[in-house]
Amino acid sequence: ISIINNFKVKIVKCIIDNKTGSSDIYAFLQVQDQKNTNKDAVYIYNGWIVNKYPSVNPFEHSNYDLWIEDCY
Repeated sequence: ISIINNFKVKIVKCIIDNKTGSSDIYAFLQVQDQKNTNKDAVYIYNGWIVNKYPSVNPFEHSNYDLWIEDCY
């Protein structure tokens, strides 16, 4: 779990796929806004992101974007 500004980012699963000859990285993320006090809004993002296709990542925020670079 990482805290970045007011966001808690948890990487639930990270997969490196080398089948195509280049490393495709898939990560399942859960992001919480620590400033949001509404208990019904658990995650502002809960889903998969892919390193080679950032336009497919449906995380929407006016100031921030999520990118995955590697699995550790």
